[in-house]
Amino acid sequence: MPVLVPALVAVLALVTSACGNSDSELVIPATPDPPLIEPSDGSGQVDSELVIGSVLPETGGLEEVGKPIIAGVDLAVADVIAAGGRIRLLKGDSGTNPDIALEAVNDLLDEGAQVIVGAAASGVSQGIIQTLYEARIPQCSPSNGDPAFSTQANAEYYFRTTASSMTEAPVMAASLHSREANLVALVARTDAYGSALADLLKNELGKLGVDSVIIPYPPDASDPDDLVEKVVASGADSVGLIAFDEGIPILRGLLENGFTGEQVHAGSGLLSDDLPKHFNPDDLKKLDGLRSHAGVASNDEFEQRVMEIVGEKAWGGGAAYDCVVLLSLAYLAAGTASGPELIEVVPGLTRYGRKCYSYAECAELLIDGVDIDYDGMSGPLEFTDGGDTTVMRLGINEVRNGAFQVVEEVEVVLPPVASEPSDTDLSEFLAAGPELTIGVVLPETGSLSYVFPPESTGAKLAVDDIRAAGGRVRVLSGDSGTDPDTAVETVNRLLGEGADVIFGAAASGVSQSFIQTLHETQVVQCAASNTSHKFSTQSNAEYFFRTVSSTEVDAPIMAGNIARKGGTSVAILARSDDWGQSLAEQMVKSLGEFNITSEVVPFSHEAPSFQDVALAASRTGADTVVVLAFAEGAQIVRSLLEEGVPPSAIHGGAGMYDLELPSRVSPGQPERLDGFTVYAASGGDDFNQRLSEFVGGNIVFGGQAYDCVIVLALATLAAGTTDGPELIAEVPGVTRDGQKCTSFADCAALLAAGVDIDYDGVSGPLELDDVGDTTVGRYAIAEVRGGVIEVVDIVDYP
Repeated sequence: MPVLVPALVAVLALVTSACGNSDSELVIPATPDPPLIEPSDGSGQVDSELVIGSVLPETGGLEEVGKPIIAGVDLAVADVIAAGGRIRLLKGDSGTNPDIALEAVNDLLDEGAQVIVGAAASGVSQGIIQTLYEARIPQCSPSNGDPAFSTQANAEYYFRTTASSMTEAPVMAASLHSREANLVALVARTDAYGSALADLLKNELGKLGVDSVIIPYPPDASDPDDLVEKVVASGADSVGLIAFDEGIPILRGLLENGFTGEQVHAGSGLLSDDLPKHFNPDDLKKLDGLRSHAGVASNDEFEQRVMEIVGEKAWGGGAAYDCVVLLSLAYLAAGTASGPELIEVVPGLTRYGRKCYSYAECAELLIDGVDIDYDGMSGPLEFTDGGDTTVMRLGINEVRNGAFQVVEEVEVVLPPVASEPSDTDLSEFLAAGPELTIGVVLPETGSLSYVFPPESTGAKLAVDDIRAAGGRVRVLSGDSGTDPDTAVETVNRLLGEGADVIFGAAASGVSQSFIQTLHETQVVQCAASNTSHKFSTQSNAEYFFRTVSSTEVDAPIMAGNIARKGGTSVAILARSDDWGQSLAEQMVKSLGEFNITSEVVPFSHEAPSFQDVALAASRTGADTVVVLAFAEGAQIVRSLLEEGVPPSAIHGGAGMYDLELPSRVSPGQPERLDGFTVYAASGGDDFNQRLSEFVGGNIVFGGQAYDCVIVLALATLAAGTTDGPELIAEVPGVTRDGQKCTSFADCAALLAAGVDIDYDGVSGPLELDDVGDTTVGRYAIAEVRGGVIEVVDIVDYP
């Protein structure tokens, strides 16, 4: 099952490939618009332009890999100039060789280069970094993975828009482990890149219980057969190949000795669309199954622009683009091209400020005196003070039918940027903060009682984590009964007992029954499973927020999966309540975007029988049926089966994510429901595994429940009070625009240090908007297999 944004957080998306013309040329405007501002070196001398020198592999062992990187630089230069930025580009060839690169750097400096983009290889950058350090020339690399740059003394003017090999190693290890590797031969070039990644990869494999052996080789090794013999002699069943183009004959030898593509994961230095062509041009499938990885661009439009230039995907191109944009923005922010002043402002351009996504947008904010947080073509950056990005988006690529395809995207988040306060400081901060009393209103009974275990357990795990970190939180509990009247009575009791905030209810209609009371008493409410889109606009939702996405997100995920399964017409059987009708409305809209026709059949959940509902669905002639129901959904599905509707044609909304559903539909023969699909909001794999220790496979809304409690606690710390107006004002801000953190302890430490935070939870990035809606939804898609509901995919949307 693909993994989404866990604590090495992963975001899945399939990226479609496009055809491009590798002979296309980039057109850079010859006459740029006037500059947005006139940078000055502070001495009264106006710098007319920023001169950027690129030192990238036009030739050598990374020539093929370098093409999209060079294209990324060219595109960024064009965009900056088009937006009025005054920059000029000088190009030099690194040759993928430290000596050639150093000669190129010296030539570029003689020609007036004030900053350097490159090199692509860590070992090559190590060959030029001392010269740039002595000359006080800022340097940005889009692809150096060597962790040494993070600490070495001469990296004062160095930063990178790719994360170190500390992010690559877990991704490679997970890929090899997923293919049941038992012993991995790590064939690694002995340079800064290969040696560092091999050591890290060996450690990560060990954590997964996979043995490995490192087989090093010098980059100029002339006998690949010797390396292949060592791999065979090691008894390895899998290979991690950390190489540049010298890895091609090594790979060829592995295939000749019985290894298949599926047994190899190659490092980013081998990732090129041309790689399969180096084997048998008449049988490009020979390499099928081989995986590699590289940084990926954050949007399809940029991918297409790179394709039009070099005819291949933008691997590494987004990071190169970001190097140029950040150097250009730093030039504006510093008001000079002087190295010390320019490098000083770089980290601050990527954190704490207002989000912006292009040179034009960010430059305008800078001119207006606004601090910015640039998220670029390679995604969020979030630099440390030492110039390391703490967020990296990697694409896992697999050769299928003779061509690389991106099969998974993984966003890796490293530890917080700022120095954390001491344990004593944090303890004092938490002890001085207000105690938060949470009133829990969840369905211990009623037609949604099966979501009580995961939601209540998710909330409990959050409380445990808060208390373990020293936070002060108290819990009062009550049963909503999945009934508005019961819930109102419970909420009134909890408020009387001193609840500062309310967590719940599970059902949108139930929350609607007491939201007015909370509005009048100014009590903050967080829901983990209310998806009705009405909450986004109603006037009495001023104190309401949610960690689950609305039906506007839920519906496209369901519609997209129905389209992938070949559905062309859908009967939507919708419960006649706030949730059912809201989701049905959005389903009609989303299905229409896939050119799928639909008809809504409403029903009352209190009906004595649902035979007429199933019959109405059958009479529509639809090839797919969507059932938006709670516990009554079992009777509806049973009736649909009796009407001859195959289970593979039936899809259930989140209200039907009940592990007992197959047995309730068909007692004694649960496999009769095999093929039925059900959807629900979910946490990531790591949290789901933790949750499952308590509730088995019933994971529905557990991650969202956990995040409700954490956000409430963090907002209380940020506000310094449990007062409703002040607390709710802090809620969106703790999930966006600040420094990334992924746990209560880490986020609280940053708050104690006076740092704005951006909490990314176990249910993924939240990015709450001003009305309390999360703008990213994480959903599990599950199917009944062998009579058991099994998660087959976890997806983030959008």
